[in-house]
Amino acid sequence: MEGITISREITGTMYTVHASFLYGGHGVAMQGTGRTGPFGDYIHYVYDGGNWVHINNPYEFTDAVKERYSQLGITDFTGFENLALAHPEQANYEVVQHITGARSRVMEPWRSIAVRCDDPLVPFDTTGVLYFKNGYTPDNTTSMIFSVDDCGWGRQDNSCCGGSEDYWIDIYIGEGKAAYQEWINTGDNRCLDISY
Repeated sequence: MEGITISREITGTMYTVHASFLYGGHGVAMQGTGRTGPFGDYIHYVYDGGNWVHINNPYEFTDAVKERYSQLGITDFTGFENLALAHPEQANYEVVQHITGARSRVMEPWRSIAVRCDDPLVPFDTTGVLYFKNGYTPDNTTSMIFSVDDCGWGRQDNSCCGGSEDYWIDIYIGEGKAAYQEWINTGDNRCLDISY
């Protein structure tokens, strides 16, 4: 994360973090949970920051939104990835012990998945098996047992596997650069079938 740093009290402790960590498109509000440093605390976004607005869109990132950020001392949006919470002053966070998904579910690497919670293909709390059509797990298998532990974008798309009914889910693979590299090395984004 880059850009301006801010101080904020969360669960009784004062943290100094990049503003983008709390309010930006790749930060805690988007990802659900983030860590303040390699050995730092886990911060979990709880609620109330409002919708996402595109910083480069003047119809969304209005003077009123800019003023809300200005009152928090935030005028530099480096690292926000063009997305910001509409109401940063109302966003709530808590310190948690683990990477945490929706409804305070602890996320397990290569088991926990996120689906679209407003209209899910697979309901929250469902367990089953994902079968990879390409790529594999770190154990060199082409399937994994899953549990729906989080909410994600889960958008429909026709570009992944060439079909009109493709549906994206997020697989939690762990945290940090090593986990991301493992994802790339085992096949990156992949097509799959679901059984539950």
